[in-house]
Amino acid sequence: VVLEKEGGDEEVEDVFAPTKVHSTSVVSDMVTPAEVVKPKSKTTMFWGSESRRLAINHKLRLIKIVISSPWCGYEFLMLFTAVLAVVLQESTFTVLPLFEICFWKGSKTVIDAVWFNLGKMIQTLLLGLLVMYLWSIMGLWWLSDFHQEEHCNNMLQCFMSYFYRSMRGDGLSDLMLPPVFAHNIVDFTVAEGAMLLRAVWDLCFQFLFLYVLIAIITGIVIDAFGGLRDKKDAEEEDIKTNCFVCNLGRFTLDQKGIGFDRHIVIEHNPRYYLFFLLGLKQKSRANLTSQETYVLDQVWPERGSSSYRW
Repeated sequence: VVLEKEGGDEEVEDVFAPTKVHSTSVVSDMVTPAEVVKPKSKTTMFWGSESRRLAINHKLRLIKIVISSPWCGYEFLMLFTAVLAVVLQESTFTVLPLFEICFWKGSKTVIDAVWFNLGKMIQTLLLGLLVMYLWSIMGLWWLSDFHQEEHCNNMLQCFMSYFYRSMRGDGLSDLMLPPVFAHNIVDFTVAEGAMLLRAVWDLCFQFLFLYVLIAIITGIVIDAFGGLRDKKDAEEEDIKTNCFVCNLGRFTLDQKGIGFDRHIVIEHNPRYYLFFLLGLKQKSRANLTSQETYVLDQVWPERGSSSYRW
């Protein structure tokens, strides 16, 4: 309200200042705080109501979580390499998006099967290489004259020839000179060509490395598929019969509790614990209680592995 004084000066009166009430004023003429309508501030006009502000903050927090996730970075990398391949006209950049096949359900099953028994496969392969090394030593000692040129002149050359040529081809026949078959049993066993020794040598190598070793590795992979299936069935059975939080069985909760189905929904709903952990992750450490700080240090410790025994 602009008031004009006698001197001509203007004075701005604060309309929100407490109204002066004289002792002779009537109570009904008083202006109560409820009757005063304050204008909205710029912050309130921008955000709106409190519920709207909380909803916007929640959406911004979700967007931040999505952007900072490794999966979002992976998808951005796939898109970036595809754009580079088009802009630069370089087909090499199209190789990286092909790794998306590894995340398909069927591909992940194969990868998990190999990874499940990877240690056994590596140990089997090392055992095969050891036996092959011993085989190449004996071949260098006994049958060095029957090898082709530049295939078994020294130990390293002999081992690499056995490993590379024989595993990719038809065994030791690719490394050795063509055999000369005898006309009778005597020449076959005691002739200078040592045909009997060479036949036993070649066939044993063929049987041990090209049949047995490959079959063992294949059996390990097949056994891994069975192990993954059994593990998945055991996990599904455990979820259906035991509480995820307290690990009490269905029979115990049905007999002495409120029932297994109600227990996992009302008392020990896993989603409640997930929301609790997400809330701890978002809150500032200064605002956490002692119990919340303890749980936060157990799940996300500065050193060591996580623990959920709280």
